[in-house]
Amino acid sequence: MTLKQARQTADLTQEDAAKKIGVSVYTLSNWERGKFFPKVIMLDKIAEVYGIPKDMIVFVGEGE
Repeated sequence: MTLKQARQTADLTQEDAAKKIGVSVYTLSNWERGKFFPKVIMLDKIAEVYGIPKDMIVFVGEGE
């Protein structure tokens, strides 16, 4: 599932998710749109906030 799908499945707004992960809404939005990707060390926190295993998250580049 994409990062956006994972967030929506967790029933979180971008604002709520960004706050819990510890990044700005701008950063989270760019991750979701594939503009750039989170650092590997952030994956555990993202998975924890979204309540899914990190290997279930698929990152797709912009336009893919």
